[in-house]
Amino acid sequence: MQRRPFHGWLQDEFPGWSATAVHFIGHSLVLALAFGAMLVWLALGVAYRFPAEWLLLTNLACTMVIFLMLLLVQHSQSREMRAVQIKLDALITSSEAGNHWVAAEQLDVETIEEMRLRHHAPVGSP
Repeated sequence: MQRRPFHGWLQDEFPGWSATAVHFIGHSLVLALAFGAMLVWLALGVAYRFPAEWLLLTNLACTMVIFLMLLLVQHSQSREMRAVQIKLDALITSSEAGNHWVAAEQLDVETIEEMRLRHHAPVGSP
């Protein structure tokens, strides 16, 4: 059995797994579970008088969970934004807007601002 390189797994398997994880994280049940876990943590902390190790472990766990959720959401938003850009480009090319607007997001900031000012110029101005 030939092992697939990690990069191959990232390209093939990770997008589907990531979309499932982001969908799960966004569910209202997860919010309820997180709130319940917070109440259990608070009750146990009060019962054990919040030892230093307890607070350090909690801080580490929360930081890691937040960091992983941030990366998952960023990956999902990046993929969705690329899809929106492709859809907008398709709408632009099929309309009378002019193809110079296609892939405008890849231009530098000054050029984008010039295009915006030209597009929003008052009627009758050059």
